[in-house]
Amino acid sequence: MKKFFIIVFGIIAFLYVSTCILVFVYQKNLILFPSQKIRSLPADTNLQEITIVTSDNIRLNAWYIDNKSNTTIIFFHGNGGNIYNNQERITLFQSLWVNALMIDYRGYGKSEGEIMKEIDIYMDGESAYNYVVQRGTKPENIVIWGQSLGGAIAINTAQNKPILWTIIESTFTSLDEKSAELYWFLPTRLMLQFHFKNNAKIKNITSPILVIHSSDDEMFNIKNGKKLFEIANNPKEFIETKGSHNGGFSKSYEMYKENLEKFLKINVGK
Repeated sequence: MKKFFIIVFGIIAFLYVSTCILVFVYQKNLILFPSQKIRSLPADTNLQEITIVTSDNIRLNAWYIDNKSNTTIIFFHGNGGNIYNNQERITLFQSLWVNALMIDYRGYGKSEGEIMKEIDIYMDGESAYNYVVQRGTKPENIVIWGQSLGGAIAINTAQNKPILWTIIESTFTSLDEKSAELYWFLPTRLMLQFHFKNNAKIKNITSPILVIHSSDDEMFNIKNGKKLFEIANNPKEFIETKGSHNGGFSKSYEMYKENLEKFLKINVGK
């Protein structure tokens, strides 16, 4: 009987250790879901397909909407698909009559390279910001907006920059907390190579902050958005929307438009 329990314990231990190793090695595949599927470029005549070169010489594909505005929104999408899955955002940017930049991270869409480390995707975010500044938009006229994982890139990019506004949409507090919630039976804090500590970095944002989160979000509970809002510096605003994690923008589109129009009217006279 003792030998039987030793064998069973050995099998369980082997499976547990094997699971830990697999999660450690392949964790990127549990976090990032890039798509290289390319669709036709939107028909907007003022939309340009451009290339942005990062500090480590990776060529990123991006879309730039030129409305001849002094204000530019930099939009970072989530962990799946690519910018082609975010064309509805263009409708909003055009209605606001602002410039906008949407990038694909390395390995997404037509962008070169592959995300191997957390710092890689942060370099992509910094490169997007630098492009907009070099194109002529002053930092105080830049809005940095990130949805889901893109919120982590937005928070990292917006740190200590004198920008106009930071928008955090459907974003999590940290990957450490989320992974501990999902994989409570694993020592995730010791295993993670990607942390995205938004709850620590958001304190370094000095611009006004708008946190948007849906009460119906099935991926990241609205508690994530409320916690980030609590940590953030003033001035700040929280908007509770409706709809799923990836469908909330469509369902609450008019709410998004109304609040952004109000902000732009107050802050930049639009």
